[in-house]
Amino acid sequence: MYTKTVDDIWNVSPDDLVEINGHLILALGEQYEEPDHYSDWQNMIRYHIGNIVAALQSMHRLGCPMDSQKKFVEHRWANTLTKHDVEILIEANASLDWIRSHRNHILD
Repeated sequence: MYTKTVDDIWNVSPDDLVEINGHLILALGEQYEEPDHYSDWQNMIRYHIGNIVAALQSMHRLGCPMDSQKKFVEHRWANTLTKHDVEILIEANASLDWIRSHRNHILD
């Protein structure tokens, strides 16, 4: 069970994002149906998994280790934050909002 508060993308650690994504994958597995008949719930989970993975890739490109327990905003970034990175992080932040609102179905 994930007991931490799901914060915004800037104040979550990469390590927490990895853990949250693990819970999303588990929730997807629990809802598994035949591959040709995906439910809306499964599609939503897949969408948010993709957003979190993209955010992790951007964080890693900026020099944040995936196992870092420091908040993302506390890292000294090795590269420049691009407009594309910001767009990815905004999408991931929206995914964190969705995860927070569905916490009981995903993070337990």
